[in-house]
Amino acid sequence: MIDHILTEVFLSDFETQLNPIIGKAPLFLSLLDNDQMETFSILEQISCSLAKSNVHPVIPYPIYILSEFNNVHPSFVTHKCLEDIPDYFLQNKEKGEENKIQTLNNIKNITYKLNNLNIESKLSMIKTKLKRTKKLHHLTNEFLTLKMIHQKITRNHNE
Repeated sequence: MIDHILTEVFLSDFETQLNPIIGKAPLFLSLLDNDQMETFSILEQISCSLAKSNVHPVIPYPIYILSEFNNVHPSFVTHKCLEDIPDYFLQNKEKGEENKIQTLNNIKNITYKLNNLNIESKLSMIKTKLKRTKKLHHLTNEFLTLKMIHQKITRNHNE
């Protein structure tokens, strides 16, 4: 039985004491009926509540926000409808394709490891490494382009 299937949460789950499922499974909160400022205000309050409880809004499981507005808050992943959420969280609890089940099991294993880490420091380290990787990728592409130009010039010069 897979225990990390997408579950709906409500605003009341974030008040006073967090619902224990928050941070332990992928969740979604529907704010489709709210305007943009109200949605931002609600997400800001939820973000503060999560920070007090030491729960990250995306890692290990995201809290998806259903809203008419994209990127309302930088801490949350927003979608316009439930179908936009990744398929592997939307499957039947009893059945599923083998690769989706394997992906969910991998996520579950990583989740156990992540629960003991300081996520904010790890995210800053990941961002630093990501910048270096992007720079390396850019330099590698530039090198390959220059190498190709050099080979063409050498071939034309030898002919």
